[in-house]
Amino acid sequence: MSAAGDFDRLVADAHADSWQALGELFAGRGGGTATHHGLRLMASGLPDAAWNSGDVSAADADIEAARTFYESRGVPWGLRVPPWVRFRPGRRLTHQRLMGLRRPDFRAREAPAGLSLALASAADLEDVVRIDSEAFASDPAHGRPWLAALLGAPADVVAVALARSEGRAVGTGYAVSASSAAGSSVLIGGIAVIETQRERGIGGALSSWLVRHGFERARLAQLASDDDRAARLYARLGFVETAGHDIYIDF
Repeated sequence: MSAAGDFDRLVADAHADSWQALGELFAGRGGGTATHHGLRLMASGLPDAAWNSGDVSAADADIEAARTFYESRGVPWGLRVPPWVRFRPGRRLTHQRLMGLRRPDFRAREAPAGLSLALASAADLEDVVRIDSEAFASDPAHGRPWLAALLGAPADVVAVALARSEGRAVGTGYAVSASSAAGSSVLIGGIAVIETQRERGIGGALSSWLVRHGFERARLAQLASDDDRAARLYARLGFVETAGHDIYIDF
Protein backbone atom coordinates (compact mmCIF):
# COMPACT_ATOMS: atom_id res chain seq x y z
CA MET A 1 0.00 0.00 0.00
CA SER A 2 1.35 3.44 -0.93
CA ALA A 3 2.06 6.24 1.51
CA ALA A 4 -0.86 8.17 0.01
CA GLY A 5 -3.11 5.17 0.62
CA ASP A 6 -1.94 5.00 4.21
CA PHE A 7 -2.91 8.63 4.75
CA ASP A 8 -6.30 8.12 3.06
CA ARG A 9 -7.06 5.32 5.51
CA LEU A 10 -5.75 7.27 8.49
CA VAL A 11 -8.02 10.22 7.69
CA ALA A 12 -11.02 7.93 7.14
CA ASP A 13 -10.37 6.25 10.50
CA ALA A 14 -10.06 9.64 12.20
CA HIS A 15 -13.36 10.74 10.66
CA ALA A 16 -15.06 7.65 12.06
CA ASP A 17 -13.42 8.28 15.45
CA SER A 18 -14.86 11.80 15.53
CA TRP A 19 -18.36 10.70 14.64
CA GLN A 20 -18.34 8.08 17.35
CA ALA A 21 -17.18 10.77 19.81
CA LEU A 22 -20.19 12.82 18.71
CA GLY A 23 -22.48 9.82 19.19
CA GLU A 24 -21.30 9.50 22.78
CA LEU A 25 -22.52 13.05 23.44
CA PHE A 26 -26.07 11.94 22.66
CA ALA A 27 -26.02 8.72 24.67
CA GLY A 28 -29.03 8.70 26.99
CA ARG A 29 -31.08 11.06 24.80
CA GLY A 30 -31.82 8.87 21.83
CA GLY A 31 -28.28 8.53 20.53
CA GLY A 32 -25.23 6.43 21.22
CA THR A 33 -22.64 4.29 19.47
CA ALA A 34 -22.13 0.66 18.49
CA THR A 35 -19.51 -1.46 16.77
CA HIS A 36 -20.35 -4.53 14.67
CA HIS A 37 -18.58 -6.53 12.01
CA GLY A 38 -17.29 -4.03 9.46
CA LEU A 39 -19.22 -1.16 11.01
CA ARG A 40 -18.76 1.69 13.47
CA LEU A 41 -22.09 3.38 14.17
CA MET A 42 -23.24 6.57 15.87
CA ALA A 43 -26.62 8.15 16.45
CA SER A 44 -27.77 11.49 17.76
CA GLY A 45 -31.44 10.53 17.91
CA LEU A 46 -32.25 13.68 15.91
CA PRO A 47 -34.49 13.31 12.83
CA ASP A 48 -31.82 13.80 10.17
CA ALA A 49 -29.74 11.09 8.50
CA ALA A 50 -26.73 13.43 8.48
CA TRP A 51 -26.60 13.13 12.28
CA ASN A 52 -27.17 9.37 12.42
CA SER A 53 -24.45 7.62 10.49
CA GLY A 54 -21.87 4.90 10.39
CA ASP A 55 -18.58 3.99 8.75
CA VAL A 56 -18.07 0.80 6.75
CA SER A 57 -14.75 -1.05 6.79
CA ALA A 58 -15.72 -4.40 5.22
CA ALA A 59 -17.71 -5.44 2.15
CA ASP A 60 -19.70 -7.92 4.26
CA ALA A 61 -20.50 -5.38 6.98
CA ASP A 62 -23.38 -6.38 9.26
CA ILE A 63 -26.12 -4.24 7.70
CA GLU A 64 -28.83 -5.98 9.72
CA ALA A 65 -27.13 -4.86 12.92
CA ALA A 66 -27.04 -1.29 11.61
CA ARG A 67 -30.71 -1.46 10.68
CA THR A 68 -31.61 -2.72 14.15
CA PHE A 69 -29.51 -0.02 15.81
CA TYR A 70 -31.19 2.83 13.93
CA GLU A 71 -34.72 1.43 13.80
CA SER A 72 -34.68 1.05 17.58
CA ARG A 73 -34.08 4.80 17.75
CA GLY A 74 -36.60 5.67 15.04
CA VAL A 75 -34.17 7.79 13.00
CA PRO A 76 -33.11 7.91 9.34
CA TRP A 77 -29.52 6.93 8.71
CA GLY A 78 -26.71 6.59 6.21
CA LEU A 79 -23.30 4.96 5.90
CA ARG A 80 -19.92 6.25 4.74
CA VAL A 81 -18.02 3.85 2.50
CA PRO A 82 -14.38 4.39 1.44
CA PRO A 83 -13.38 3.49 -2.14
CA TRP A 84 -11.24 0.52 -1.06
CA VAL A 85 -14.34 -1.32 0.29
CA ARG A 86 -16.47 -3.13 -2.31
CA PHE A 87 -19.89 -2.34 -0.88
CA ARG A 88 -23.21 -3.16 -2.56
CA PRO A 89 -26.23 -2.67 -0.21
CA GLY A 90 -28.25 0.53 -0.22
CA ARG A 91 -28.29 3.46 -2.65
CA ARG A 92 -25.27 5.65 -3.28
CA LEU A 93 -26.29 9.23 -2.57
CA THR A 94 -23.12 11.22 -3.14
CA HIS A 95 -19.37 11.36 -2.74
CA GLN A 96 -17.99 13.26 0.26
CA ARG A 97 -14.56 14.84 0.01
CA LEU A 98 -12.20 14.48 2.95
CA MET A 99 -9.05 16.44 3.70
CA GLY A 100 -6.36 15.78 6.28
CA LEU A 101 -3.56 17.74 7.94
CA ARG A 102 -0.64 16.48 10.02
CA ARG A 103 0.41 18.84 12.80
CA PRO A 104 3.90 19.65 11.37
CA ASP A 105 2.29 20.74 8.07
CA PHE A 106 -0.09 23.29 9.62
CA ARG A 107 0.16 26.81 8.20
CA ALA A 108 -1.68 29.10 10.63
CA ARG A 109 -3.67 32.03 9.32
CA GLU A 110 -4.05 35.28 11.21
CA ALA A 111 -7.44 36.84 11.88
CA PRO A 112 -8.31 39.95 9.85
CA ALA A 113 -8.16 43.31 11.62
CA GLY A 114 -11.08 43.92 13.95
CA LEU A 115 -12.02 40.26 14.30
CA SER A 116 -11.93 38.50 17.68
CA LEU A 117 -12.09 34.72 18.14
CA ALA A 118 -13.01 32.92 21.34
CA LEU A 119 -14.63 29.79 22.69
CA ALA A 120 -18.41 29.97 22.72
CA SER A 121 -20.48 28.91 25.73
CA ALA A 122 -24.05 27.77 26.22
CA ALA A 123 -24.99 31.43 26.64
CA ASP A 124 -24.01 31.98 23.00
CA LEU A 125 -26.45 29.38 21.65
CA GLU A 126 -28.77 31.80 19.85
CA ASP A 127 -25.88 33.57 18.13
CA VAL A 128 -24.43 30.22 17.01
CA VAL A 129 -27.85 29.06 15.76
CA ARG A 130 -28.47 32.34 13.93
CA ILE A 131 -25.15 32.24 12.11
CA ASP A 132 -25.38 28.53 11.29
CA SER A 133 -28.94 28.75 9.93
CA GLU A 134 -28.12 31.80 7.80
CA ALA A 135 -24.92 30.35 6.39
CA PHE A 136 -26.43 26.96 5.55
CA ALA A 137 -29.93 28.25 4.64
CA SER A 138 -31.57 25.98 7.20
CA ASP A 139 -34.38 26.25 9.74
CA PRO A 140 -32.98 27.44 13.10
CA ALA A 141 -35.23 24.97 14.91
CA HIS A 142 -33.64 22.15 12.93
CA GLY A 143 -30.07 22.83 14.01
CA ARG A 144 -30.67 24.10 17.55
CA PRO A 145 -30.68 20.67 19.33
CA TRP A 146 -27.46 19.63 17.57
CA LEU A 147 -25.68 22.90 18.32
CA ALA A 148 -26.94 22.96 21.92
CA ALA A 149 -25.39 19.53 22.48
CA LEU A 150 -22.07 20.71 21.06
CA LEU A 151 -22.07 23.78 23.29
CA GLY A 152 -22.86 21.62 26.31
CA ALA A 153 -20.17 19.04 25.59
CA PRO A 154 -17.06 18.55 27.73
CA ALA A 155 -14.34 21.03 26.76
CA ASP A 156 -11.87 18.25 25.96
CA VAL A 157 -14.28 16.78 23.38
CA VAL A 158 -15.89 19.75 21.58
CA ALA A 159 -14.75 23.33 21.12
CA VAL A 160 -17.20 25.76 19.52
CA ALA A 161 -15.66 28.99 18.24
CA LEU A 162 -17.39 32.33 17.83
CA ALA A 163 -16.00 35.15 15.69
CA ARG A 164 -17.02 38.72 16.47
CA SER A 165 -16.57 41.87 14.44
CA GLU A 166 -17.22 45.19 16.19
CA GLY A 167 -18.88 43.24 18.99
CA ARG A 168 -21.31 41.36 16.73
CA ALA A 169 -21.14 37.58 16.31
CA VAL A 170 -20.49 36.94 12.61
CA GLY A 171 -19.00 33.44 12.34
CA THR A 172 -18.83 30.09 14.06
CA GLY A 173 -17.43 26.57 13.74
CA TYR A 174 -16.49 23.63 15.92
CA ALA A 175 -13.74 21.11 16.58
CA VAL A 176 -14.36 17.55 17.83
CA SER A 177 -11.44 15.76 19.48
CA ALA A 178 -11.09 11.99 19.47
CA SER A 179 -8.50 9.38 20.35
CA SER A 180 -9.18 5.94 18.96
CA ALA A 181 -8.30 3.98 15.80
CA ALA A 182 -6.38 6.87 14.20
CA GLY A 183 -4.71 8.04 17.39
CA SER A 184 -5.33 11.60 18.55
CA SER A 185 -7.26 13.63 15.97
CA VAL A 186 -9.59 16.58 15.61
CA LEU A 187 -12.53 17.08 13.23
CA ILE A 188 -13.16 20.63 12.01
CA GLY A 189 -16.77 21.29 11.05
CA GLY A 190 -19.67 23.70 10.82
CA ILE A 191 -17.60 26.65 9.55
CA ALA A 192 -20.22 29.34 9.00
CA VAL A 193 -20.03 33.08 8.28
CA ILE A 194 -22.96 35.45 7.80
CA GLU A 195 -23.39 36.67 4.23
CA THR A 196 -22.48 40.31 4.83
CA GLN A 197 -19.12 39.31 6.32
CA ARG A 198 -17.91 36.87 3.67
CA GLU A 199 -14.78 37.38 1.55
CA ARG A 200 -12.99 38.90 4.56
CA GLY A 201 -10.98 35.85 5.55
CA ILE A 202 -13.21 35.00 8.51
CA GLY A 203 -13.78 31.38 7.48
CA GLY A 204 -10.05 30.81 7.15
CA ALA A 205 -9.35 32.51 10.47
CA LEU A 206 -12.01 30.41 12.22
CA SER A 207 -10.65 27.20 10.72
CA SER A 208 -7.09 28.11 11.65
CA TRP A 209 -8.09 28.99 15.21
CA LEU A 210 -9.92 25.69 15.65
CA VAL A 211 -7.05 23.68 14.16
CA ARG A 212 -4.59 25.38 16.48
CA HIS A 213 -6.89 24.65 19.43
CA GLY A 214 -7.26 21.00 18.37
CA PHE A 215 -3.53 20.55 17.92
CA GLU A 216 -3.02 21.23 21.61
CA ARG A 217 -3.93 17.53 21.95
CA ALA A 218 -4.19 16.05 18.46
CA ARG A 219 -1.60 15.06 15.87
CA LEU A 220 -4.02 14.99 12.92
CA ALA A 221 -6.82 17.31 11.79
CA GLN A 222 -9.44 16.29 9.24
CA LEU A 223 -12.63 17.62 7.71
CA ALA A 224 -15.20 17.17 4.96
CA SER A 225 -14.85 19.76 2.21
CA ASP A 226 -18.09 20.77 0.48
CA ASP A 227 -16.71 22.26 -2.74
CA ASP A 228 -13.64 23.53 -4.57
CA ARG A 229 -13.79 26.94 -2.93
CA ALA A 230 -13.76 25.44 0.56
CA ALA A 231 -11.02 23.00 -0.44
CA ARG A 232 -8.81 25.89 -1.57
CA LEU A 233 -9.35 27.65 1.76
CA TYR A 234 -8.33 24.55 3.71
CA ALA A 235 -5.39 23.86 1.39
CA ARG A 236 -3.95 27.23 2.39
CA LEU A 237 -3.80 25.90 5.96
CA GLY A 238 -1.91 22.81 4.81
CA PHE A 239 -4.80 20.34 4.38
CA VAL A 240 -4.49 17.84 1.52
CA GLU A 241 -7.33 16.02 -0.17
CA THR A 242 -7.71 12.27 0.37
CA ALA A 243 -9.80 9.58 -1.31
CA GLY A 244 -12.89 10.50 0.73
CA HIS A 245 -15.89 8.21 0.82
CA ASP A 246 -19.32 7.60 -0.69
CA ILE A 247 -22.53 8.15 1.27
CA TYR A 248 -25.13 5.36 1.08
CA ILE A 249 -28.77 5.46 2.22
CA ASP A 250 -32.01 3.44 1.75
CA PHE A 251 -30.90 0.03 2.97
